[in-house]
Amino acid sequence: MINDAIAKSYEAASYASHAYEQSFIANLYARARLRGLNPKAPNSAKVLEIGCASGGNLIAQALVFKDAHFTGIDLSKAQIANGKTALKKIGIKNIDLLCLDICDALVHFGSQKFDYIIAHGVYSWVPPFVQKAILELCGKLLSKDGVAMISYNVYPGWKFKEITRDFMRFASSDVSVEDEPERKLDVALGALAFEQAFYRTDEAHDSYQLVTRQAKAALGTISHLPRHYLIHDYLELCNYPAYFCDFVADGEDAGLAYVDDMQLCFDTKVLAHEALRQYEKASFASRVQKEQMHDFLNATAFRHSLLTLKENESALKLEYKDLEFSGLFIGIKAKSQSLKERSKNCASHALICALLDAYPGTISCDEASKIAGGRLAECVFELISKLDVAIYFSSVPFNAIKYEAGKSRIRADYLGFLRFLASPENKNFVLCTPKNGVYALHKNDCEAVFMMDGTHQKADIVAHFVELCQKNNAAPSRIIDGKKILIESKKEQEAYFDEAISTLISDLEAQCMFESIS
Repeated sequence: MINDAIAKSYEAASYASHAYEQSFIANLYARARLRGLNPKAPNSAKVLEIGCASGGNLIAQALVFKDAHFTGIDLSKAQIANGKTALKKIGIKNIDLLCLDICDALVHFGSQKFDYIIAHGVYSWVPPFVQKAILELCGKLLSKDGVAMISYNVYPGWKFKEITRDFMRFASSDVSVEDEPERKLDVALGALAFEQAFYRTDEAHDSYQLVTRQAKAALGTISHLPRHYLIHDYLELCNYPAYFCDFVADGEDAGLAYVDDMQLCFDTKVLAHEALRQYEKASFASRVQKEQMHDFLNATAFRHSLLTLKENESALKLEYKDLEFSGLFIGIKAKSQSLKERSKNCASHALICALLDAYPGTISCDEASKIAGGRLAECVFELISKLDVAIYFSSVPFNAIKYEAGKSRIRADYLGFLRFLASPENKNFVLCTPKNGVYALHKNDCEAVFMMDGTHQKADIVAHFVELCQKNNAAPSRIIDGKKILIESKKEQEAYFDEAISTLISDLEAQCMFESIS
């Protein structure tokens, strides 16, 4: 059975279990509302994740929406067992994890309905009959106003990558991905290294592999990608990309309609290119056709598509000027002060200034509309298409809270999760933030984070680590010119930890990991 082989390979090489902001139900709700739909409010929603691994994508969401209920299913017994152990240690009770074949899920859930269905990193990595089952699940298990987010590899971008994938699989064909995934990857990467080195020799004359050389050269950084990603994207038995228009058509066969994509997958400046707009208007009738054209022009390789039931399609707002902003919150994903200068002569300048001042928090769209002089849709389009600003919409507000003893502290609802991350039981979980993003918090940093409880100044935390070094005759180190240099003097250690703790606090502030002390 092919599903048994897939399960075995994922148990042999587990994915790191973490969050994906594109599947955050606060964002799914907001995107659906923008497009004119009326989805269930996330704080009381029922959520199903297909291919949940160990549940890392649900933990932060369950912490934010304590009255919502989350169900995750996965084919891997080991992943589900790992997730259940983690949830018990953390103390999260509004997540259920089930070891369940996707093809058996309809029978298992019966008449149950879900307000949100998430399938991230599953659809392209299962055979066609399971892809069909995923779409059927969404068509039959979504509630009346429910939405589903499915991510998948797409053509034409993946046609370039397939050349490399096929060569890697060919070069490592004698090694089983189910039994020895790490060795198979080493063999495959060795073949790529030889190929790239050969292209740099005199023997590789200009005509040799001319058609594919540029495509392969563009993947020169492939070895820097996470190993678990390379194993399952480049060596796995199944990887079935699809053209966007074909995916939408398959969804329609299952009673689903395309709503939007959770992440723009092309250069946003093309949206404002007048010649391109005129061409697509004259040449393509439907929005799906226009988006497929953009995929061709930009060699799109991945999508996060939002779907709803076909019966809701007539309610969709397809034009920017018609988007429904009321009741939502808007924020920017990254802060760049150069935006103020670049936007001086733009209609969205006042809005950009407000968003920068609120970062990493949000402002309400009602407030944003007033700042934009009632032209919020126009300003949002300008932010995306002209200024290339990464913005997001959410159903819940986020506040910019700096760490200050006596006034703020690390979020109390995250303490159980942080303790688990620091524990020996944690094998493959990382910090999933309140926005359902990921922060690479090292286990050694957790002790410092626990001291950010509102009773310690930054100077107290710095002094604590300097004292530990002095007491244990230990020393931190830096890598300078490829050499490990010990920091041994007390004064240098004070400077080192002051910088490290300052950076950690700043990062956690940007991740909205602090709360005010009431």
